[in-house]
Amino acid sequence: MTSAALNGLPQAALAGLSEHGVARDFAPGEWLYHEGEASHSVHVIDRGLVRLSKTALNGKRVLIGFLGSGELAGHYATLIDGPRPASGRALTATSTTCVPGDRFLDYLRAYPDLALTLLHELADQLVATSAHVLELSTIDASSLIALRLVQLATEARFAEIRTRDGASIVVQSALSQHDLAAWAGVSERSAATALQRFRELGVITTSRLRVEIRDVAALHRLAGRPR
Repeated sequence: MTSAALNGLPQAALAGLSEHGVARDFAPGEWLYHEGEASHSVHVIDRGLVRLSKTALNGKRVLIGFLGSGELAGHYATLIDGPRPASGRALTATSTTCVPGDRFLDYLRAYPDLALTLLHELADQLVATSAHVLELSTIDASSLIALRLVQLATEARFAEIRTRDGASIVVQSALSQHDLAAWAGVSERSAATALQRFRELGVITTSRLRVEIRDVAALHRLAGRPR
């Protein structure tokens, strides 16, 4: 069991947490947990990619983000002793160590370095959320889609769904155009228009549930963040 949040802690501490956890395997599409349910456990993602979603007022599920190998899932509900704020579903074959919530809290008390790491993680998420709110009000939909494609091409958590094909990066998963639009915070029509533009520019090619990113540097420029 490894986690970015757990790195740097004594091996004895990691072993102690693992001893109180249970290895779980989830097939693509299988739910780890559901929004609104009571929280009794925390998942340490050992392998795979988990998509996070919330239910909108109209009843539709909206993609809000992802968690990958080396990250914790479901721990915020445990920390606040409340219902789960979002649902977690395996996008790829996923393996986790499932730790009882009370054992996880005991672990935080015994190893305050982990608690501090989680505070830093929460602060980073608040900064990222503020930045995204600003992006939604100041950046056009095309740039927002480009930003998400850059994330798929570069962030470590998406290594499970991307491969190299010569100079291109191929992303292949059950991530639909609708999902990409929701994740970027734009309409599906705007996402389709942006993807069509990127195809015409030769930056990407697409097929069903597959995106070939042929020029990451160009996507950075289209996102307004040249490298």
